[in-house]
Amino acid sequence: MKLTQGLSQQLKQQQILSQKQIQSLKILSMSAEDLEKEMYRAAEENPALIIKNFRRSEIRSSSIVSHASEIESDNNIKLLESKEDFRESLQHHLMSQLNLIKLSKSEHQLASRLIHHLDNKGFMVYNSMNFLDKKDPLQNREMLKKVTDIIQHLDPVGTCTKNFEESLLVQAKDKPEPNRMALFILDGHFSFLDPLNIKLICEKLNKFARTQKKLFALDEKSKAFYENFNATEEEVKEAVAFIQKLNPYPGAAYSTEGTNYISADVTITESNEYTAHDDFARGIIKNDSGCFKIKVGAETEPEIYIDPNLKNKDSKDIKESIKKAKEFLDSLKYRKSTLLTACCYIVKKQMDFFRHGPGNLHPLSQKDLAKLLNLHEATISRMAGTKYIQCSFGLIPIKQFFTNAVSKNPDDKNSLSQDQVMFALKKVIELHRNDIKKPSDQTLTKILNQQGIKIARRTVAKYRAKLNIESSYSR
Repeated sequence: MKLTQGLSQQLKQQQILSQKQIQSLKILSMSAEDLEKEMYRAAEENPALIIKNFRRSEIRSSSIVSHASEIESDNNIKLLESKEDFRESLQHHLMSQLNLIKLSKSEHQLASRLIHHLDNKGFMVYNSMNFLDKKDPLQNREMLKKVTDIIQHLDPVGTCTKNFEESLLVQAKDKPEPNRMALFILDGHFSFLDPLNIKLICEKLNKFARTQKKLFALDEKSKAFYENFNATEEEVKEAVAFIQKLNPYPGAAYSTEGTNYISADVTITESNEYTAHDDFARGIIKNDSGCFKIKVGAETEPEIYIDPNLKNKDSKDIKESIKKAKEFLDSLKYRKSTLLTACCYIVKKQMDFFRHGPGNLHPLSQKDLAKLLNLHEATISRMAGTKYIQCSFGLIPIKQFFTNAVSKNPDDKNSLSQDQVMFALKKVIELHRNDIKKPSDQTLTKILNQQGIKIARRTVAKYRAKLNIESSYSR
């Protein structure tokens, strides 16, 4: 055998992000609280940056903050400590939904105890059997299972679970079209995802299926399942992408005790000022009676800038510090402008919601917004997942403004969103709540169809379950 050596040239197009772009995307994905911490960290590490409005709990750097700034900071601390947390606590959010569900006194008491013992991630860290009232004979394992299931399917879906794996499984099952491979992985096979290598995960799944086929104690259904099991890399890739969109810590987005300085990332107010056209750069979107004004930035967000006393210094270290400071400030500007533009599009598309409230969201996907902003869909997902909008209807996660169309036809301009259909369904059920014979899912489907909402009976049943409304037999 003869070995030969030679040179070859290959042309390959590859996009590599610069360090500045990576920093900009990282800061774009941060919540208001994380951004504030990042600003303090940058100011402490870079002597060219000056930051105002320090919180008392933060370490102050005497090399950065002047005596005058210290006095001003103390005044701001008093203001910050007088502010309340505008975010709703997880317990309050769950209880407000629980109180709308028709439960017996025993069921409500048990559910309330469970909710008030969830940790800040939404998990039940205690043995839930301990919360059964031994003096109440009605409270038993069956009731515990029922109320636990109810809580798990309240918003946010996946609370009152033992850990993030169980939470992800509950969330996956709750999806309108759950990924079957993802359900299998989440149902006791989560360890197959470590390491996150598609080919390796695929091999692990198929090896596991071959092992199961050899077992003698399998029932006929399980035997048939494993006989036909053949995980492909494409299926595994789709399953992993499905799982990555779920929230492993459903309770983390809500207020916790001791957090009293968080406010919205974006504030939207309605004004009767006349404007001839939209102005995205200024955060102004016109409507019939005036306009909406969009402001980016938390009320408690500190002010950060480059020390003017260093701009004329010739030291190499100072010049490098100023360069890094400018890059950091550019990343902050990018975050603000991108978030402003994104929210302008959201307000323009969801105008009916901001004028009339819940039940008026139109179909809007993160993919649609990504195209409009010329960004990757994953960037939109990271941006929306951790940020909140304060408007006249409360503090609302940005991700809530993305809702799928019920119509499967993407070209149907008149298709309704899930939010609109569920709101209409709830109104119909409320209208007939005093009827002796409660309308069945089939009857509800017929009523909605008569209203122009073309929807199948199984979809009505699914949406009714998501609203935590029992069937006609139980109502």
